[in-house]
Amino acid sequence: MSNKRIKDEHTLARHCASGLFADPIERTELDSKAFAPTDSNPSISVNWLEFYDGDHASQLKFVRTDIANGRTVRRTHKLALLNVGEVKALGMSSDQDLSVAHDPLPDNQSHSLICGIPIRDKILHQRLADAASKYLVEAVE
Repeated sequence: MSNKRIKDEHTLARHCASGLFADPIERTELDSKAFAPTDSNPSISVNWLEFYDGDHASQLKFVRTDIANGRTVRRTHKLALLNVGEVKALGMSSDQDLSVAHDPLPDNQSHSLICGIPIRDKILHQRLADAASKYLVEAVE
């Protein structure tokens, strides 16, 4: 983990393949499983836009590159954008202390984690999915 602090006003991008959407054809609403941790993966993988300097478009370009370094990214995929402060507030609304930690990987320097989401809190999973569904952008430029 990095010691860089991710501020509440910063933005996270969650890579969403077609299977994470309520309707994999329309791809306009995320399913709760997009924010459902598992026993083997207790944190939700995201990327931190403001890790990179520049304007929003430049930050997205760098994050798209980071994401593509570690996985296959298709034109049918989207990036769901979330505000860090909103993630924490949604956690508080479910009596959960969510945190976001910078967790750089060798080929994905903006990689971060949303930590503290309970595995069985489907209501919180859906609240996060609903918030992320408001700001969907293309995963491939």
